Amino acid sequence: MFKNPFKVFRIDVVFFFGFALIVTILVGIVVTVSYINGSRDIADNTSYYQQKLLIELHKKLNTSPDTEKHIYLENTHRNPLPDQLLAERLKCKFMDYGIL
Repeated sequence: MFKNPFKVFRIDVVFFFGFALIVTILVGIVVTVSYINGSRDIADNTSYYQQKLLIELHKKLNTSPDTEKHIYLENTHRNPLPDQLLAERLKCKFMDYGIL
């Protein structure tokens, strides 16, 4: 099969490539472990800050009954038509555009 590398090559060549192989393997292991841990930390941080941002956004968007009443009153103030008349006009416009 394989011949003994110490009998085929000079001793300095065998040691050089042996150490080069060991160093390459160690560097590969260190890079792989660092990448895995770094990407895990980045994912955890991103998830944490996204959750905090969503909680803050939820607090801002949380509408109380007073806010809903205010929105309804603003909409009726901007649109003084009764609901039935508004529905009829919208139906006519939709028919004109061929949607209904």
